[in-house]
Amino acid sequence: FFISFIKFSLITFLFQGMSTQAIVEAINTIHSPKASTSERNAAYNTCESYKTSCNNLPLIGLELAKPTNSVVIRHFGYQLLDHFVKFKWVEASDGEKQE
Repeated sequence: FFISFIKFSLITFLFQGMSTQAIVEAINTIHSPKASTSERNAAYNTCESYKTSCNNLPLIGLELAKPTNSVVIRHFGYQLLDHFVKFKWVEASDGEKQE
């Protein structure tokens, strides 16, 4: 798990920088049995704000949705793609829509 996380972190760093690593950590915190309620709430808020602040939702969503990632990371990747289609599709460029 740790090696795949490092590999994933390196790949996502190339796409979005440290903010993508932070989102992966937030997703893991949400699903961690050791996290407190306040930590989970903060992580949830981070994930929700990421959807509106990320400039590369299609690319990041596709990267997170890869089958090599954990189920919870893939699920969030699909959520990013869903958010892009529902709320940003009309204003997206043709290039973004092709991705």
